[in-house]
Amino acid sequence: MAEHIRILAISLLIALASFALAPCAGAQSTIDIQVKEDPPIHGVLDFQSCVRVALQQSPYLTVSSLEIDLKRLDVSDAKFAYIPTFSLRTMYYVNLPTETAGQTFNPYVVQFINDTYNPIEVYFNVVVRKMLTRMAVLAHLQVISEYLERLALGFLQLESAERMIANNEEAMDVARQTAAYARNRLQTGAASPSDIEIADQQLQVLNMERESLAASKTTIIEGIETILGYKPKDGPLEINFQNARYQVLGDFDPAAANLEQARSNSAALKIQKLKEELQEKNITLAYTRFIPHLVWGVQTVDPLSGRSLNGLYFSVGLEMPIWDGMKRYHDIARQKSILQQDIAENETKEADLATKWREAKQKCHSTAAELLLAESKEKLAGIKEKKAEIAYQKGTQLLSAFLEERKMHLDAQKAVIEKKLDYDKAVLRLDALSGDFFNHFVSAGPSYEKAD
Repeated sequence: MAEHIRILAISLLIALASFALAPCAGAQSTIDIQVKEDPPIHGVLDFQSCVRVALQQSPYLTVSSLEIDLKRLDVSDAKFAYIPTFSLRTMYYVNLPTETAGQTFNPYVVQFINDTYNPIEVYFNVVVRKMLTRMAVLAHLQVISEYLERLALGFLQLESAERMIANNEEAMDVARQTAAYARNRLQTGAASPSDIEIADQQLQVLNMERESLAASKTTIIEGIETILGYKPKDGPLEINFQNARYQVLGDFDPAAANLEQARSNSAALKIQKLKEELQEKNITLAYTRFIPHLVWGVQTVDPLSGRSLNGLYFSVGLEMPIWDGMKRYHDIARQKSILQQDIAENETKEADLATKWREAKQKCHSTAAELLLAESKEKLAGIKEKKAEIAYQKGTQLLSAFLEERKMHLDAQKAVIEKKLDYDKAVLRLDALSGDFFNHFVSAGPSYEKAD
């Protein structure tokens, strides 16, 4: 009897220890995580430096990166499922069967039991979790590509805004000269007050345009700061956007890019392909649920069995549901239908990519033609300005005529700046679609895509 009480006490202690170690309901778990502080942003940053900073600390990129970590934890959980889970169950019978002569019943039962175990299903589950991790990696790379494209667009817009500001300053100088010339002519009676009003109005418009350009430049810089994860403690952000087109696009040749290159580098298509492979595994997994599950256990003798024996007894067997409401059969049909949906979705994504590629190519052609036309007009306006300047210096033409030609030339230069930005944006879109832009600035090797 003393031995029985000792075994029961041990069982109760194990149960109490398990309860004490389990987290209480409503209690907040404390996890010791050492957060790595982001390095301060300092110095003048070119585009390559901005890419490096963004990859290190951008909040828009860390979210998808953490998703990869979660998927890798799922892989680890799936691997540990190779070891069957088991638990301890104890029961104490308060009312014992009536003892007969020569029989003594133990008032307790100790059982070690396991959940249903199917090693084939566990194997496929590990494979599926690894594929989901690779999909998370590709999704993360896709997010990186999108935000780096936004960052590159900001650099192109900054350089264009700086050129527009310089053009505006020259235009304001011409407007001031025009207004001063009109006032001088008014004193001699060669001009009317309306001429002065027109000149002042042009100067006011240019001044408002300057303020708008300054605000636009500030907005672009703030957008870049947001992408980089800029913090007030980092101090003023200094950006080197000189020759931004070469910093961003390098030697990319739009004519050499092709659709096959875009397809082979497309993260979206790679994800879709993995979804198809994953769904094929799910179909196989649905079939494995027809395989009997392994069950085993270790227990003492149940007093209700009518046997007065002591010791631990091991049992092993198979378990297979006979009738489950056709759930397993329906699940196979369901998984096959989902596979057909994934195949159709893959065809749709390939068609969408082809459409985007054609539109990007057409945009490059149209903006290149518009830029060429704007440059031709600017060249013609420059010739006219030079001719008017020579005539003014010879005294055969008024200053107002020369200033008007100067204004027309500046307007033509402004149009060139605008068309050049449109063309660079179109080339950037094509570069990003081809995958060359991402591969130029980011190296994602096999170790990064490792699912384990």
